[in-house]
Amino acid sequence: MWASKILSYDNPDVIDNVGLLIYADGLGRGKGRLETDHGQFDQRSEALFPSGCAGLYRKAMLDEIGLFDDEFFAYADDVDLGLRARLAGWGCVYVPTAKVYHKYSSSSSAYSPLKAFLVERNRIWVLLKYYPLGLILLSPYSTLKRLMIHLYGSLTKRGASGRFTEEHSVLEACAVLIKAWCSALSALPNIIRQRRSLSRRRRINSCELHRLFREYRISAREIALKE
Repeated sequence: MWASKILSYDNPDVIDNVGLLIYADGLGRGKGRLETDHGQFDQRSEALFPSGCAGLYRKAMLDEIGLFDDEFFAYADDVDLGLRARLAGWGCVYVPTAKVYHKYSSSSSAYSPLKAFLVERNRIWVLLKYYPLGLILLSPYSTLKRLMIHLYGSLTKRGASGRFTEEHSVLEACAVLIKAWCSALSALPNIIRQRRSLSRRRRINSCELHRLFREYRISAREIALKE
């Protein structure tokens, strides 16, 4: 896999992402998001996996592991594909000279209930399909921590939650979360079958898997308080 340098379409000096990072409860987020581009990401390096906005994938890899999962519909489908590839032993290189200009969340409103629902539902699927059991057991704490910071953001009008509650209420946000959790858990038997199948095809050891989760982690604060 190859990840590109993705810049904001409306403000080309601002980074959208330079590959993706992951949080302890399954959420993915762009590395370097909303930073001014001063050349800090101009060195070719390893990345976890590309953003689905603009990534290059080797055909042999896709023939082996499959394509994007249609069940995700939108959001986190790139995380799903990227982790599937990593478990199968494929790597990813960040190529800073490959530049793309992205209209952020143009497929849906950036702060719509639909996007909030899909992001929350799909991150649970990612968590249950790919995360080590220990991290799954700890994930309720990680989610609670993230949601508390989201609540702070809603009250102080900061980050994505602050923008969401400019148009929608905190109660509506809670309703979206509950709907997403119910939808995610309704698919639990299928997710368990997929996890077992992926486990049989896994080619990396536990040390390497934990290295990826450790090296490419993102904080709850950065997720919650960045737009």
